[in-house]
Amino acid sequence: MSLKVVNSIVSETLKQNANNLSGALIEPIHDDIHIKYNSVNVIVGKQNSGKTVIALQEIIKIGLLDTFHLLIYITKNGDENDRSFQSLKHLIKMPYITVSEKM
Repeated sequence: MSLKVVNSIVSETLKQNANNLSGALIEPIHDDIHIKYNSVNVIVGKQNSGKTVIALQEIIKIGLLDTFHLLIYITKNGDENDRSFQSLKHLIKMPYITVSEKM
């Protein structure tokens, strides 16, 4: 069985069980937002390649929808020392808390 066949079978099975899975499927938040409901999103790249800015752009857009109530910003030590975050955090229109990954 090929990987594409597995993807197709899983997709079709989820569609058939849509009533039982209401709210559990990966769905778009908005056409202009590259993050989806019920998904894991990973941004990979070299240091200083713009990963934080890309993530913050999406977070800022999500905040403008006024449908989400809290951002949890996890850092190594629980501090906001990322320069991109410091520069753009005033544009985030939802409450946020910063916590240490060690919590």
